[in-house]
Amino acid sequence: MAIPKGQTEAGIALNMTPWQRLRYIILPQAFVMMLPSFGNLQIELLKGTSLVYLITLSDLTYQGMILRSYDISKATFIFFMLLLIYFIMAQAMTLGIRALERKTSKGRL
Repeated sequence: MAIPKGQTEAGIALNMTPWQRLRYIILPQAFVMMLPSFGNLQIELLKGTSLVYLITLSDLTYQGMILRSYDISKATFIFFMLLLIYFIMAQAMTLGIRALERKTSKGRL
């Protein structure tokens, strides 16, 4: 829906099959348009996983809580390490999405 109708009509005028129009005209443009929102959603999901332990699903934060229960004196260190792990994961995702955006937007204004 985000791709202008003229793009599809140009593919029809060039006698492309529906599969060729999708592969060569629609998807490349749609992929570039969806990257920023996809990146935001990916980071949001990562942040949400840190809260998911509240509904009894085992994840990284839950494992940190278990470690903390063994030795309460190391709670600060454990939570700092969790913070660092989540930061590294989010930063890696952000850099990956930015690299994809740069790669797909070459030659565009």
